[in-house]
Amino acid sequence: SPIQAFGSDISMLAMVYIARDFRKQKLRARTVGFVHDSVNFEIHNDDLIPALHLIRTGMENPPLRELFNVELNVPLVADISVGTHWSEGKEIENIDKVFEELAA
Repeated sequence: SPIQAFGSDISMLAMVYIARDFRKQKLRARTVGFVHDSVNFEIHNDDLIPALHLIRTGMENPPLRELFNVELNVPLVADISVGTHWSEGKEIENIDKVFEELAA
């Protein structure tokens, strides 16, 4: 987000809802780290695609209006990187082709 502190707050809120959705869908995924407006997840390979969809949707569409009656005039964009370590992530454009993008 344009303002990092607010981005951090939005990310924290989204993280709560994403974790709830992981449990609802019985995905083997969990949040393991949070720094400023970046979140690190551990996700089982078999659950990667549905988990990434939940993450992108949750981060780009947090329930700000429903909870706080706040509407943003700027889009929230969630950049997603996938890797075995935080520093080795490769940015993913198309979640449904994540395994192809990682192999390229």
